Amino acid sequence: MGIQRSKPYPSFSLDEAVSRIMELRQKAGIQQKYTKEVFAQGIGYKNGSNGAFIRAIAALSQYNLVIKDGDGYTLTSTARSILNPTSETAVDEAVRAAAVSPDLFKSLYEDYKGSELPTLLPNILVQNYGILDGVKTKAQHVFMTSMEYAGMLDGNTLL
Repeated sequence: MGIQRSKPYPSFSLDEAVSRIMELRQKAGIQQKYTKEVFAQGIGYKNGSNGAFIRAIAALSQYNLVIKDGDGYTLTSTARSILNPTSETAVDEAVRAAAVSPDLFKSLYEDYKGSELPTLLPNILVQNYGILDGVKTKAQHVFMTSMEYAGMLDGNTLL
């Protein structure tokens, strides 16, 4: 039997993802396309070949902030709206869109929008959403922190 894998979810919350693209803008500016090394250094890694960078790219991709573009990376329109908004509401709209971009977060949002999140959500993540038992608490934390950052969680209720 092979190694069991959890359903994918971002390794960090949306507020950290936004901080990383802001750090990229500060260090490397906004470019049409970033080389792997420039992107890695722009978000705080020495190079683009370590596991932590790969997990960061996966998280940024799940939030629809970056896409792989050949041998480099490109910021999405969602990321560009956060970095250079063209209206008063553009940042909020882009952040809300990013919050529900990961498949797991979209499913949870659709299933619980307008209601209070269950107390036993970590167990529900395991039973109904394909999250492994060993990461259920982290997955819940990343989800709730991201929803709160996006203004989509009030207390324990998804808005």
